[in-house]
Amino acid sequence: MPEVLVARSCDATAGLDAGALLAADPDVTAVLCGNDEVAMGVISGLEDAGVRVPADVSVAGFDDHPLAQVWRPGLTTARQDFPDLGRRALALLLTRAGGDLRAVASSTRPPVVLRGSTAAPPAAPRVRSRPATAAADAPRPAR
Repeated sequence: MPEVLVARSCDATAGLDAGALLAADPDVTAVLCGNDEVAMGVISGLEDAGVRVPADVSVAGFDDHPLAQVWRPGLTTARQDFPDLGRRALALLLTRAGGDLRAVASSTRPPVVLRGSTAAPPAAPRVRSRPATAAADAPRPAR
């Protein structure tokens, strides 16, 4: 099981930093982010490092942010139904306020919205990228 990378916050800037870190690991083929803003930042961080989304690494988010469909590539995401979540939270609150303190389980399975940021894993692993330097690119003497 791969190591879980926890972003320092839940915004696109944290995703940008996480994407740069993930780009250095050629074993990474997919990233699931806790929200769409982080996912958008991860895509930018990966692409800034030369990693292609989704050809090299798939990225998916969670929420279905209004910009998810216009982001390039379009962001695959799990759609949150915020009005329904609000209604269910209010119903639970009113039940508790009425004195019913029994535990109540409540869950829904959010629909996945497939867009262009995910694909099948690449057939061959990515080569670890390294910055080009004059010394590294210079011809080597024959032995």
